[in-house]
Amino acid sequence: MAMDIANQKKYLYKVLGKDSVSGRDAWWVLRIKPEKLVIFSAIIDKGHLDMTKYGTVLESGFGTSIPPEVLKKHGFGS
Repeated sequence: MAMDIANQKKYLYKVLGKDSVSGRDAWWVLRIKPEKLVIFSAIIDKGHLDMTKYGTVLESGFGTSIPPEVLKKHGFGS
């Protein structure tokens, strides 16, 4: 399914949490599948989940914040 740029932005999410394997602070930039958006939105605040079931992990890393260059690359901020 093709999406235009404007539509794509509403499916991009920034997530901060803990890595389930290491227990370290981590971050993810995700593109959620449109058909999974309602389910993802309902459970994201409930804790542990396998994000790959809801979309594609575009980038991830360890730390308590997403690097500014990563945010800019994906259209977050200016």
